[in-house]
Amino acid sequence: MGKDSRLIAVTRPQPDADVFARQLDEANLPSLIAPFIDIAFETNTEIEDASAFAVTSANGVRALARATADRSLPVYAVGPASAEAARGAGFCVAGVAESSVDSLAALIAASGEQGPVLHVTGSHQAGDLVAALTAAGISAFRQQLYRAEAVHQMPEALRAGLEEGRVEAVTLFSPRTARLFRELVEGEGLMDTLQDVRLICLSKAVAEALSGLPARAIIAAEQPDARAIIDIAAGGRT
Repeated sequence: MGKDSRLIAVTRPQPDADVFARQLDEANLPSLIAPFIDIAFETNTEIEDASAFAVTSANGVRALARATADRSLPVYAVGPASAEAARGAGFCVAGVAESSVDSLAALIAASGEQGPVLHVTGSHQAGDLVAALTAAGISAFRQQLYRAEAVHQMPEALRAGLEEGRVEAVTLFSPRTARLFRELVEGEGLMDTLQDVRLICLSKAVAEALSGLPARAIIAAEQPDARAIIDIAAGGRT
């Protein structure tokens, strides 16, 4: 199989996996969908009183939109993807940070927001936004509105693609997904399948979780967004 016809593996949860696969298709990059995390929204959840919402993922936005009909409060988003999801759900985005918890805390502090700020979380979270806001003198609390449940074995489609040499690159969007990928590759005897595979990461933090894996390349995007991932995927094909 020629390299230009090999597949770009998409490890994002649904529905983001389908969205990203369509973006790859528009760039003439064939994809293989293999989510490493399943999203399950909490039901019958009552949102506690807040003066603003903070969201650190598109799934957090989806969970918030399911949990409340209130679109009057300002929303502070960790980055462009969560901001786009918030606008699409009818929320008023008051500010967009630089794709890190620290930058989101700084953004909220600079806005003059006093709180209480509700940070919408899943069952796993990176960083501690509530602690950062509290340290800045802003009232804040978190509320879990969804569960992010990890797979326990390599998705069969990706396993087969790696073993058969049909995967040219694996895209990874979070440190947690990268750690899961590493754990399953090591635990299921798939290390040798990575020798001609690029691991394309959303950020340096994601790439660091893969350090030492015997891949053809481990690449961190300069900008933490899907477009940068697609540009890297397209640029390395021969």
